[in-house]
Amino acid sequence: MSAAARSRPADRLAGSTGVTGPQVDAIDRSAAALLDLLGRDGESSLPRLCKRLGLSRSELARLLLVLADPDDRDGAGAAADGLGLVEQRDTGGRTLVALTARGRALLGTGR
Repeated sequence: MSAAARSRPADRLAGSTGVTGPQVDAIDRSAAALLDLLGRDGESSLPRLCKRLGLSRSELARLLLVLADPDDRDGAGAAADGLGLVEQRDTGGRTLVALTARGRALLGTGR
């Protein structure tokens, strides 16, 4: 396993976005935990992510907005583009979240 694959996801996130310092600290725990979880599990439902990450539905929604693929945010109306690391898909009443190809590359996982 390469050194990049062993480093913390938040460190790789900071390096890929240019965000540093307190801003990374604010998203560090939740974003790193979400990316790690999706890197291990492949995909997960919104309720399961909330439970496993200890986040409310609105906290998860805001985090996903930042990490999402800009083309995947139907009508979200966000001013800034997402990072393109995660994507959501509806499977008939259930929304699943998974890493995008860019997210998998960032984490160094083939999943």
